[in-house]
Amino acid sequence: MEYLEGFEDFLEVWERLPRGNSAPIPYRRDINPANLGELMPSIGVAELLGRKNLTFSYYGSRIETLSSMLLTDKNYYDLLSDQFKLAMDSFHQQLFGMPCGAYVEDLISTASGNKYIFRNLQYPLLDEKGVPSFMIVYASARKPAEDKSLRDQKRLQASSIKTVRFIDLGAGAPSSYVEDFAFHSGK
Repeated sequence: MEYLEGFEDFLEVWERLPRGNSAPIPYRRDINPANLGELMPSIGVAELLGRKNLTFSYYGSRIETLSSMLLTDKNYYDLLSDQFKLAMDSFHQQLFGMPCGAYVEDLISTASGNKYIFRNLQYPLLDEKGVPSFMIVYASARKPAEDKSLRDQKRLQASSIKTVRFIDLGAGAPSSYVEDFAFHSGK
């Protein structure tokens, strides 16, 4: 898939992560420096604690810079506009419910005036009971190196999402997608 270009290092590590009982996705416990090594600064790990509560326990230094967001110990939904929460909740219900992965492109505007595309993969992870309730995010972007400012948006909006493609991790994937800022219902 062409949109996975630039994510090869992460995808190689993802494929090597242990899976228990023929599960299509790894466990949260296996997301650690021993397994991810130099990729750790580019990842975030969140737990779905309930509807509209996706709290990040870890958000690496590089993903902070690339996303222009500081998310460690924060509920992602607290950063969303009220209008965007319903769509994001539906997205996460699909991601965790199937379970499947997603490729996302987000147009970011920083306080210093720069605009760039924040590319990321979002994959679910199993808890100790084998339930998909964690998520790993791996990021890539071309943010100007000198720009250390955070996002200009007060609340994240659906209008900043350029692309969403669901990825089949072994249990299927929704056919709906976002392309060039427009939602398509799929087949």
